[in-house]
Amino acid sequence: MIIYKSEDDDLSMELIDDTDVLLVFTRRLNTKGKELERFKSYCANGKHIIGIRTASHAFQNWLVFDKEVLGVTIKGIMDQDQYAMLR
Repeated sequence: MIIYKSEDDDLSMELIDDTDVLLVFTRRLNTKGKELERFKSYCANGKHIIGIRTASHAFQNWLVFDKEVLGVTIKGIMDQDQYAMLR
């Protein structure tokens, strides 16, 4: 388990190298460099990901994560016309 105490924590994601299913329940992390590339590689390899609640905006340095990986586009967060598009 990797637990971030703040958006700017720079923790190793080495644990995901051997992970079968990844649960993403975070928001607006400023992960960058080697660790962001490690996460992107995990996603590119087609491994299982479960994203809940704020996972659609988990990484500030990879803003298209929601669309490219989770297959969801969130629009109108504070509007009356709230909806989520799922693939």
